[in-house]
Amino acid sequence: MNEKRKKAVVVFVVAISVILCIYFIKESFKTYSLHDVKNTNDIQLADTEKSKQSDIIDETNTTSKSSTDILQKKEETSEETSEAASTEEITDDIYERTTINLGIPLADYYTTPGSIARCTYDIIAYNGRIYVGGGDDDRNLGPVPSWTYDESDEKWYCIDSGIPEEKIRRFQVIQNKLMFGGTDPREDWDYGNYYELSGEQWIKYRNIDKGAHNYDLFEHKGAIFIGTGSTPDGVTSVYPVMRSTDSGQSFEHVNFYKNNAPLDIINQPLARVYNFVEHNDILYCFLWIENDDLTFNTFELYSYNDTENAFYFVNDQSFFVKNKKYNPRDFTAALSYGGSVMLVNENGLYITDDFINYYTMDICGTDIIRDMSIHNGYLYVLGDIRLEDGTYKSCLCRSSDGVYFEMEIYIISEIPACYFTLGEKGYYFGMGNRDFMGNALLGSVYFAGY
Repeated sequence: MNEKRKKAVVVFVVAISVILCIYFIKESFKTYSLHDVKNTNDIQLADTEKSKQSDIIDETNTTSKSSTDILQKKEETSEETSEAASTEEITDDIYERTTINLGIPLADYYTTPGSIARCTYDIIAYNGRIYVGGGDDDRNLGPVPSWTYDESDEKWYCIDSGIPEEKIRRFQVIQNKLMFGGTDPREDWDYGNYYELSGEQWIKYRNIDKGAHNYDLFEHKGAIFIGTGSTPDGVTSVYPVMRSTDSGQSFEHVNFYKNNAPLDIINQPLARVYNFVEHNDILYCFLWIENDDLTFNTFELYSYNDTENAFYFVNDQSFFVKNKKYNPRDFTAALSYGGSVMLVNENGLYITDDFINYYTMDICGTDIIRDMSIHNGYLYVLGDIRLEDGTYKSCLCRSSDGVYFEMEIYIISEIPACYFTLGEKGYYFGMGNRDFMGNALLGSVYFAGY
């Protein structure tokens, strides 16, 4: 190929290249412009979606990290719970308390080990001291010494070597004074007694007409009511309830009515009121009546009419005393809490809102309920479980509403705690009841610190 021809080819190729280059530049500019105009939103959306995806990825990573942290925390909590459960299993329970046996207050007076007269029956904290009951009105084992435990110096003191009664069975704080009703006086039965603590001695008030057996004291709307009753020989009062409107200086009879007529108590060999309870501002009492041979009994509920100073029949409550393991004539404790009435006897805890429908409740898995009281606004219930080795796990449970209970403490002992109170330094338990007669620990007082 000659030189001219080569130059022509080069020029042609260059020209074609320039033309093509211009064309592609134009087309490229044209495409970008279309894309820029038509798909700007798409680009922005794409960028936004990309940003979102990036954020989602970041959030997912964050969430994943957070979930991992939570899972780790859960695992740690699970491990801690497992360790705590393991610790509880090793120590048996975090609620267990070691007790100190403070002795049997009445042992020096009732020297027979396991004598029912050693039983505390009731135990109450009052002004830094712990007071216990004792005696036996069935076997007439009075007079009864009265003992108190001083929490400050941790010693027992006998404040009266011989209360002239067969038994001290229930304490009550009424009008800020500690009291109890005399049960079976060791004097003539023309009058019965009640006792009021003054300083460090009991003051006897002998002003209850034929009220030889006085069981429950109760304050209602400023008046003091005492549950009493007749005896099979007809010697004592035919009025099961007496009322005082002058702070216990004097008492008057309270009438009973059933079916719009005065209740025929005078022809009943035995009619007694062991318990009062106040519910919805109304005072109620449970009346126990036995027939001549004492083989059949009725248990009736009466409500008090404040205007007429009389109790009126409400309904029959005899299911409490029929076809039961025990045939109790009274309740260990009766009170109103959380809008319901709660009653404890040797067959269990009974709860009602209307004295018609009753139900029971499992209290911390206990088998038997022993005692109940209110302290600092909380309801405390004492029950126990018989363990395989024959010992007893006595559980003190607490509720703020009368529905849900939680374990406060429990103790392990040879015989169960049947009575309790909360003092300034800790919990005090009266050990055993009549079911444990003959056991040398009956009547012991156990202490567990807060």
